[in-house]
This record gives sequence, C-alpha cells and structure tokens, in this order.
Amino acid sequence: MKSLLLLPALLLASCAPRFQTPVTYLASQTEVLSAVAQTLETDTDTRAPGGWNIVQRDEGYLKAEARRARVSPSGPNAGIRESITVMVAVAGDNSIATVAISTSPAAEYMRRKLTGALDARFKRH
Repeated sequence: MKSLLLLPALLLASCAPRFQTPVTYLASQTEVLSAVAQTLETDTDTRAPGGWNIVQRDEGYLKAEARRARVSPSGPNAGIRESITVMVAVAGDNSIATVAISTSPAAEYMRRKLTGALDARFKRH
C-alpha cells in the first residue's frame, strides 16, 4: 500500500526541472554565454530532434528549445509531445562568471554536455 502512495511522488519528481549547483569560471559573462550558444548550435545529438533554437537571449540569460518536441513512441507517455528546454543564467563581470544551468528532464544530457564544454574552455574558480 505504501509503495502505491509513492508512485505519484516519483512520477512528479521525474517531470521536475533539473538544476545544477552554480559553478564559477574565470571568464567574462559574455564569453560564457557565447560558449553556451556555440555548444547548442553545434549539437547534433538525436535526443534534441532538429537541433536547438535559442528562443531568448538577454544579458546574463539564455533559453533554448529543441526545434521539434520529442514524442515518446511507447510506454505510458506514448504519443505525448515532450518539451526539451535548456536555460542558462550567468552572473558576473569581465573576469569572473557564475553559471547555473536548468534543463527539462529530457535535456539532462545537455546540462552535462554544456558543463563539459565550459570546463574544457574555462578554468573553474
């Protein structure tokens, strides 16, 4: 009986956005956002059908969505369109930038990819 009560909570948790603990890099806010945009534009992973559209880009913020929503072919969510979204917030100045990445569950792989790209390009503080 207790396991049946946990099922709705587990289902909701699987749909919740994924957040990363903020990371600080020795780079400017502009450099970090440019690196994020470049990584999104060159991503060819099939988990984001058609690539990425940057739908919002302001000073210190970038939001991207997959060009086509993913549709689950089978299972309990069969036929349901799933939004794939990445949001990146950057705070800082010309020498240091703190980055926080949030993704929809389907874009969790992109959070890891963006973190890897930033780690390869900039030194952590």
